[in-house]
Amino acid sequence: MTDRWEQYLYEQHSAEQLATWAVSLRYFRFCRAFGGHAGDGDQLRVALAVDSRDDLDTILAALGIPLTILPADEPRPVAGQSYTGAEYARFRDAIDQFPDVAQPSHVRLAGGKAFAWVSRGRLTVSITDEDDIWSVTDAAVEVARRVEPMIDPIANHVIDPPGHDRHCVCPTYYPEFWAT
Repeated sequence: MTDRWEQYLYEQHSAEQLATWAVSLRYFRFCRAFGGHAGDGDQLRVALAVDSRDDLDTILAALGIPLTILPADEPRPVAGQSYTGAEYARFRDAIDQFPDVAQPSHVRLAGGKAFAWVSRGRLTVSITDEDDIWSVTDAAVEVARRVEPMIDPIANHVIDPPGHDRHCVCPTYYPEFWAT
């Protein structure tokens, strides 16, 4: 790692804090924001493989996330047509892989806020601070700890790491955190 990268990685949380969080979580990983113009924030993230509709049903049920079926006549945006923000907000996002199912989006898991999204054969669940969606705090880590037992029965679907770069604090990129 470069000094500049380490400065960025540890800007909000020390190496000791990230190591403590890392070893206290089995499935969720701390993912540092890309920053800049990406418009993202730090998150705790887990990814689960969704290879079939049965996988989706099983995973959502294990997490207690309702499966929302979209009716055949569900209004959909038309490519090339412009919409006001309010008009566009009325469209519900469908899962590309399963166009009759709505994206879970903002959900409550184990008493905390989470964001769940299905794309490219995976369901990604992200947790941030309740009051600051750009940050991860001890409270967010506690929510992730409460969600992890829900993942145990579907652990065979876990994709680790959930992100394939140094932004994802996981054994692949930061083995020293798990060396103890």
